[in-house]
Amino acid sequence: MLKVTADIFSGRPNPEWIVQEAEAASILRDLSKSGGAAAALDSGFQGLGSRGLIVESLDDRLKADFGVPSRFRIGGGGGTQEGHAVEIAEKLVAAMKFDAGAHPALADAAPGALPLDSTLQKLILDSLPGRLSGGAAATHEPLAHEDATLGPAEILLQCAYEASAFNPGFWNDPAHIGKNNCYNYASNRRTDTFAQPGRATGHMYSAINCGAVTNGAVSDGASLGCAPANEAPRWWMALVIAPGPGFIDYHWYRKSHEGFWGHKPGGTAARNIDNSGHIITDPRTANRGPYTIFCRFMYAQRKMVVR
Repeated sequence: MLKVTADIFSGRPNPEWIVQEAEAASILRDLSKSGGAAAALDSGFQGLGSRGLIVESLDDRLKADFGVPSRFRIGGGGGTQEGHAVEIAEKLVAAMKFDAGAHPALADAAPGALPLDSTLQKLILDSLPGRLSGGAAATHEPLAHEDATLGPAEILLQCAYEASAFNPGFWNDPAHIGKNNCYNYASNRRTDTFAQPGRATGHMYSAINCGAVTNGAVSDGASLGCAPANEAPRWWMALVIAPGPGFIDYHWYRKSHEGFWGHKPGGTAARNIDNSGHIITDPRTANRGPYTIFCRFMYAQRKMVVR
């Protein structure tokens, strides 16, 4: 039996499903024909967008019976046999059951999680890095999609704020890396709850767009304008959206003391580079992959609470 996670989102929880015994064994036998298809968890594409699948065995037979580790990444560009890896990933996605019900190995349905259905299944398949014609780090025009209805972003450039030194190790510790997302990082609050805008205050976003996600963060205590000195530390954040139909998610950045911006795509490592591998000097012009809508800058402040 296998637990499969589509490592696709940054803000909202990633989809998880169970592949039952007989089907799992068939897929693993196919996988064992190519030792280079299964990759280490920290390999392959790790930026914004689909990062392939994370596969975890729920028993101890994988190494002995199939010659693969008990937990691995597949279809994310990290294997030496990536063509075969994508084929295996497609089979794992096709094995998703829409009405399977709860399973003890799966987390309780988290706020913001998408239901397992044919729409989500197609989204995961279409976005596998090995299937993208333009690659996972496709170029885009972020400024063309800036949401002007929320006011000029430049007005916040005159605000006083604090900035800590870039400290990815704090976020990338194995005990915490998978439990904190981009919202945790941007607000500088490691809660181990995969925090969602508005959840802590009972006003979680009801849709993923600039207005709804912004309102959730404001409900948590973020400021749209300059925050007063008594609300220090005030962290400068930026919000972007991956629009639908299909890939609908949000992502946050935070300004560091060194002058660049850091971010943490979902449960992956915190970093200061974009999808092109460039240091992020301005999130509006960074390669953000599918997160093509730049919403606005805002501030986390002392009174902000996230969960």
